[in-house]
Amino acid sequence: MLDVGGAGGYYADWLARRGHRVHMLDPVRLHVDEARRRAGDPPQYTVDVGDARQLPFEDASFDAVLLLGPLYHLVERDDRVRALREAARVRADGGIVCAAAISRYAPALDGIGRRWIVDDVSFRSVQLQLEHGTSGDNQPGFPAISYFHFPDELEAEAREAGLDVLCVYGIEGPAAYYPDLGERWRDPVLRERMLWLARTVERDPRALATSPHLLLVAR
Repeated sequence: MLDVGGAGGYYADWLARRGHRVHMLDPVRLHVDEARRRAGDPPQYTVDVGDARQLPFEDASFDAVLLLGPLYHLVERDDRVRALREAARVRADGGIVCAAAISRYAPALDGIGRRWIVDDVSFRSVQLQLEHGTSGDNQPGFPAISYFHFPDELEAEAREAGLDVLCVYGIEGPAAYYPDLGERWRDPVLRERMLWLARTVERDPRALATSPHLLLVAR
């Protein structure tokens, strides 16, 4: 597996501990150093500096390619399509590409959920993010430069990159908005019902945009 933009190695570590052979790339040296520390000695997985838009690998090198962060920070469509096209290029026949994106409605959902949207400056920032899909360095709520996708937009970019889209999932289910989730989860019947609802809406195009994060699965 290739984990592109793997930051401090969270996903690479999780996958390696489950028996997968994983190589991780990240453009930030600080992240790469942290991932190498996490990998241990001898390393459970390998790590290098690299850019999602220009992967240093031959065609069809990996059974699965993960982009669980790069699309968050590539604000130009051409860069996002290029990253997806590179993922498709290094994926072996029959393998998959999984790419995560932040939903266009995530700033508003997070702002209301964590109550930082109450002042006029923050509210206007969220309105601009909803309209244009991007955030700047100093905007409230999302301090890093980010891009926010509509579900159909994410699918369109993947298709432009030459990928066969299997599904776009909503990562967080409706229970993500329950402040007393822990209490509800302890009720076995209510827990089963929450899981039922999560599975019901996770692939419904009418509900996807209300999930703060999206997951594209493609071949």
